[in-house]
Amino acid sequence: MREVITYDLLTELGVPEPQHAFVNLYINEELFGLYLMVEAVDGEFAEKHFANSNGDMYKPDGTGSDLVWIDDNAASYSDINLGF
Repeated sequence: MREVITYDLLTELGVPEPQHAFVNLYINEELFGLYLMVEAVDGEFAEKHFANSNGDMYKPDGTGSDLVWIDDNAASYSDINLGF
């Protein structure tokens, strides 16, 4: 639910956000639950939303990727890698 609220806020602020929708996931006619389906944020997304799609895209994966404050030292936030 936090993701959907964040996407709605981004829309209100005029920031491009990925398309998203709630889906019921069925496997062999058995309901596995309600999930959020989200468009991939990749080069195609950049081309669709920005006049200049050139540049780096980063994907945080590690300490700090959960957006929990640690401190002012950038080295405290590991594994922010070039994604695309």
